[in-house]
Amino acid sequence: MRFVLVDRILKVEKDRGGIFLKNVTQSEDFCGGTFPGPGVMPASFILEAFEQASHLLIGFSRGFTYSPKLRQISHATFKSCVRAGDRLEISLTLGSQDGNRIRVSGRAQADGKAAAEATLEFSLTDGRKDKAAQAHCRRLQSLYDVVSSDPVDRARGIVVFRS
Repeated sequence: MRFVLVDRILKVEKDRGGIFLKNVTQSEDFCGGTFPGPGVMPASFILEAFEQASHLLIGFSRGFTYSPKLRQISHATFKSCVRAGDRLEISLTLGSQDGNRIRVSGRAQADGKAAAEATLEFSLTDGRKDKAAQAHCRRLQSLYDVVSSDPVDRARGIVVFRS
Protein backbone atom coordinates (compact mmCIF):
# COMPACT_ATOMS: atom_id res chain seq x y z
CA MET A 1 0.00 0.00 0.00
CA ARG A 2 1.76 3.17 -1.15
CA PHE A 3 -0.82 5.53 0.29
CA VAL A 4 -2.58 4.97 3.59
CA LEU A 5 -5.88 6.77 3.09
CA VAL A 6 -7.32 6.25 6.56
CA ASP A 7 -5.93 8.58 9.22
CA ARG A 8 -8.21 7.60 12.08
CA ILE A 9 -10.99 5.25 13.07
CA LEU A 10 -13.70 7.34 14.71
CA LYS A 11 -16.09 4.48 15.46
CA VAL A 12 -16.25 0.77 14.69
CA GLU A 13 -18.91 -1.79 15.57
CA LYS A 14 -18.17 -5.46 15.01
CA ASP A 15 -20.27 -6.97 12.20
CA ARG A 16 -22.14 -3.67 11.71
CA GLY A 17 -20.10 -0.74 10.44
CA GLY A 18 -17.76 2.09 11.20
CA ILE A 19 -16.75 5.67 10.60
CA PHE A 20 -13.27 6.45 9.30
CA LEU A 21 -11.45 9.74 8.75
CA LYS A 22 -9.07 11.01 6.09
CA ASN A 23 -7.71 14.56 6.44
CA VAL A 24 -6.91 15.62 2.88
CA THR A 25 -3.86 17.89 2.74
CA GLN A 26 -2.16 19.82 -0.05
CA SER A 27 1.05 17.87 0.64
CA GLU A 28 -0.54 14.58 -0.51
CA ASP A 29 1.19 13.30 -3.66
CA PHE A 30 -2.15 12.99 -5.44
CA CYS A 31 -3.23 16.60 -4.75
CA GLY A 32 -0.57 18.42 -6.71
CA GLY A 33 -0.98 19.83 -10.19
CA THR A 34 -4.27 18.27 -11.28
CA PHE A 35 -6.31 21.47 -11.24
CA PRO A 36 -5.51 25.10 -10.45
CA GLY A 37 -6.13 26.15 -6.87
CA PRO A 38 -6.39 23.77 -3.92
CA GLY A 39 -5.60 20.16 -4.83
CA VAL A 40 -8.45 17.77 -5.58
CA MET A 41 -8.55 14.17 -4.35
CA PRO A 42 -9.16 11.98 -7.43
CA ALA A 43 -12.26 9.77 -7.39
CA SER A 44 -10.08 6.66 -7.65
CA PHE A 45 -8.41 7.60 -4.37
CA ILE A 46 -11.79 8.06 -2.69
CA LEU A 47 -12.65 4.50 -3.77
CA GLU A 48 -9.25 3.35 -2.48
CA ALA A 49 -10.07 4.99 0.88
CA PHE A 50 -13.36 3.04 0.87
CA GLU A 51 -11.43 -0.15 0.20
CA GLN A 52 -8.81 0.45 2.91
CA ALA A 53 -11.46 1.37 5.48
CA SER A 54 -13.43 -1.76 4.48
CA HIS A 55 -10.34 -3.91 5.04
CA LEU A 56 -10.03 -2.48 8.55
CA LEU A 57 -13.73 -3.00 9.29
CA ILE A 58 -13.81 -6.56 7.94
CA GLY A 59 -10.53 -7.41 9.67
CA PHE A 60 -11.82 -6.12 13.00
CA SER A 61 -15.17 -7.90 12.58
CA ARG A 62 -13.47 -11.21 11.75
CA GLY A 63 -10.79 -11.02 14.44
CA PHE A 64 -8.08 -10.39 11.83
CA THR A 65 -8.25 -14.02 10.74
CA TYR A 66 -9.69 -13.43 7.25
CA SER A 67 -8.00 -11.43 4.52
CA PRO A 68 -10.41 -9.44 2.31
CA LYS A 69 -9.75 -9.01 -1.41
CA LEU A 70 -11.74 -6.52 -3.46
CA ARG A 71 -13.75 -8.24 -6.20
CA GLN A 72 -16.20 -5.62 -7.41
CA ILE A 73 -17.25 -1.99 -7.03
CA SER A 74 -20.81 -1.13 -7.98
CA HIS A 75 -23.13 1.86 -7.76
CA ALA A 76 -20.21 4.29 -7.39
CA THR A 77 -21.39 7.89 -7.57
CA PHE A 78 -19.44 11.08 -6.95
CA LYS A 79 -21.38 14.12 -5.80
CA SER A 80 -18.83 16.81 -5.00
CA CYS A 81 -15.09 17.46 -5.17
CA VAL A 82 -12.92 16.61 -2.21
CA ARG A 83 -10.26 19.29 -1.91
CA ALA A 84 -7.12 19.78 0.12
CA GLY A 85 -8.16 20.99 3.55
CA ASP A 86 -11.32 18.86 3.59
CA ARG A 87 -12.04 16.31 6.27
CA LEU A 88 -13.29 13.19 4.44
CA GLU A 89 -15.53 11.10 6.70
CA ILE A 90 -16.22 7.59 5.41
CA SER A 91 -19.21 5.70 6.82
CA LEU A 92 -19.32 1.98 6.09
CA THR A 93 -22.00 -0.62 6.70
CA LEU A 94 -21.38 -4.35 6.44
CA GLY A 95 -23.99 -5.94 4.22
CA SER A 96 -24.88 -9.42 3.15
CA GLN A 97 -22.43 -12.27 3.37
CA ASP A 98 -22.66 -15.26 1.07
CA GLY A 99 -20.09 -17.92 1.89
CA ASN A 100 -16.69 -16.31 1.51
CA ARG A 101 -18.06 -13.08 -0.05
CA ILE A 102 -19.17 -9.96 1.80
CA ARG A 103 -20.63 -6.63 0.71
CA VAL A 104 -19.84 -3.24 2.19
CA SER A 105 -21.82 -0.06 1.52
CA GLY A 106 -19.91 3.18 1.82
CA ARG A 107 -20.74 6.89 1.91
CA ALA A 108 -18.26 9.72 2.14
CA GLN A 109 -18.80 13.29 3.24
CA ALA A 110 -16.34 16.14 2.84
CA ASP A 111 -16.88 18.67 5.60
CA GLY A 112 -20.55 17.67 5.91
CA LYS A 113 -21.34 17.62 2.16
CA ALA A 114 -22.07 14.33 0.37
CA ALA A 115 -19.00 13.44 -1.70
CA ALA A 116 -19.32 9.81 -2.84
CA GLU A 117 -21.17 6.51 -2.43
CA ALA A 118 -20.29 2.98 -3.51
CA THR A 119 -20.93 -0.68 -2.81
CA LEU A 120 -17.88 -2.92 -2.59
CA GLU A 121 -17.78 -6.71 -2.71
CA PHE A 122 -14.93 -8.67 -1.20
CA SER A 123 -13.89 -12.31 -1.10
CA LEU A 124 -12.43 -13.57 2.17
CA THR A 125 -9.42 -15.86 2.50
CA ASP A 126 -8.89 -17.71 5.77
CA GLY A 127 -5.58 -16.52 7.21
CA ARG A 128 -5.32 -19.70 9.27
CA LYS A 129 -5.03 -21.76 6.08
CA ASP A 130 -3.08 -19.44 3.77
CA LYS A 131 0.35 -17.93 4.58
CA ALA A 132 -0.06 -14.85 2.35
CA ALA A 133 -3.48 -14.14 3.85
CA GLN A 134 -2.04 -14.59 7.34
CA ALA A 135 0.69 -12.03 6.60
CA HIS A 136 -1.93 -9.60 5.26
CA CYS A 137 -4.03 -10.09 8.40
CA ARG A 138 -1.02 -9.23 10.60
CA ARG A 139 -0.28 -6.05 8.60
CA LEU A 140 -3.95 -5.10 8.74
CA GLN A 141 -4.07 -5.55 12.50
CA SER A 142 -0.93 -3.42 12.90
CA LEU A 143 -2.51 -0.64 10.83
CA TYR A 144 -5.74 -0.96 12.82
CA ASP A 145 -3.79 -0.60 16.07
CA VAL A 146 -2.16 2.61 14.83
CA VAL A 147 -5.23 4.34 13.35
CA SER A 148 -7.49 3.39 16.26
CA SER A 149 -5.10 4.73 18.92
CA ASP A 150 -5.11 8.28 20.28
CA PRO A 151 -3.07 10.57 17.97
CA VAL A 152 -1.76 12.61 20.91
CA ASP A 153 -0.45 9.47 22.59
CA ARG A 154 1.06 8.35 19.25
CA ALA A 155 2.89 11.69 18.97
CA ARG A 156 4.29 11.11 22.46
CA GLY A 157 5.37 7.60 21.46
CA ILE A 158 2.68 5.89 23.53
CA VAL A 159 0.56 3.38 21.63
CA VAL A 160 -2.21 1.56 23.46
CA PHE A 161 -3.29 -1.54 21.56
CA ARG A 162 -7.01 -2.26 21.67
CA SER A 163 -8.59 -5.65 21.26
